[in-house]
Formats: sequence, C-alpha cells, structure tokens
Amino acid sequence: MAEKQGALAAYRLADDIQKYLKFTGPVPLLLVNKIKTVPAVVPKKIGTAQASQYYDQALTVTGKVAQVTVRPTITFINLDQPGTSSPFTAVIFKENISLFGDVQKLKGQDVEISGTITEYHDKPQIVLESTNQVKVVTGSK
Repeated sequence: MAEKQGALAAYRLADDIQKYLKFTGPVPLLLVNKIKTVPAVVPKKIGTAQASQYYDQALTVTGKVAQVTVRPTITFINLDQPGTSSPFTAVIFKENISLFGDVQKLKGQDVEISGTITEYHDKPQIVLESTNQVKVVTGSK
C-alpha cells in the first residue's frame, strides 16, 4: 500500500513539474548510472601539508617538531614550522601532560603523531591523550 501511495505521489509531482516547466510530450527517463566509482584509498601516513584534507579521520601525521609551547593548561607541538605558520599541531591538555614527561625533548625530532585529525581555527590538529600516539622516528639530537 505504501509503495502504491509513494508511486502515486511521484506521478502527481511529475505532472506538476511538467505543467510548471510547460513541457509537452513524455518526460524522458534518466539513464541508469553505469559508472562504477572506486572508493578512495585513505593512506595510513600523511605529511603535515596533507592533514587538512583528512578531517575526522584517524591517521598518522609525519613531520619534524619545530616548536614546543608549554602553557599552564595546554601544550602545543607544532610540526614543520613554528607558531601560526605551522601546518599541523599536536595538542596535549593539562590532564594528560604528566603522561608525556619532558615534551621539550621532542624539538627537532622527526615524529609520527597518530589519532583523529580535527580542525581548530582552520588548522588541522590531533589531541594527544596517550604516549602511544607519539613516535620518534629519528635518534636523539
């Protein structure tokens, strides 16, 4: 019954559209889409410049720690560039900073930051809540 009512409503709507457009003759049917789309493959690791293309996805972002800023309630780890010119930031909130020890030791290191990429002030970031989200991929400086 519902299918019949839905079909009837569709025909009535088509008639109204035909009248509105002043279209005479039969309404052409749409062609069946035969193009097969291949789902995009999401890489597991990306560079900092690509991070803004993957908001709300869990990935690993690679880069060199350019700056570490420790404030009373938050810590910022900027990759590849210091300050506001950094293309990507890892963020540690006050309640988790004790897990990470001396984060200043990360400065100058090549790292992999894993987690869900979020957007804050038009820039990509990952909030760090555990130490397994940060991996140093070069030796000590």
